[in-house]
Amino acid sequence: MVVAIARTDRAQQRGLGFPHGCDRLVDAVGLYIVFDPVRGAAQRELAQRATLALEGIDADVFFDREDLPPTGEFNLAISTAIRRCDLFIFIASREAIREGAYTMAELSIAENRWPHPAERVLTLLADTTPITALPPYLSAVTVLVPAGDPVAELVDAVAKW
Repeated sequence: MVVAIARTDRAQQRGLGFPHGCDRLVDAVGLYIVFDPVRGAAQRELAQRATLALEGIDADVFFDREDLPPTGEFNLAISTAIRRCDLFIFIASREAIREGAYTMAELSIAENRWPHPAERVLTLLADTTPITALPPYLSAVTVLVPAGDPVAELVDAVAKW
């Protein structure tokens, strides 16, 4: 499951382009949200709510299943979106950090792009997973542990970024 979010102003300033026709899938990516949909139905709902809320602050949104063409090569679109984003948002849960999860491959792409996550990676803790269980790359910076509504707190954190 992929949600990529672009702030139009930054995307236009960067003049982003995507290889192999991916530009029609993701015009520009300012923010990239990753979560595990296979075992995380609650995460999908959280990501959908976050997408709508971030659209409310003038973000252009790419949401995986709705925006990927049925016969499109999604791996290239996803890796391109991660390589082009300004902020990588990881919705952390036990499912998302399990060995072999696609989310861990997405995290690896982000880690290759930015050797240190400061000011580039925002981790939102979506369940009771201990911060100590997160991969070191995610816990190397402050983890957003919502005290109230996670979407409201995520939007606030992104707006401050």
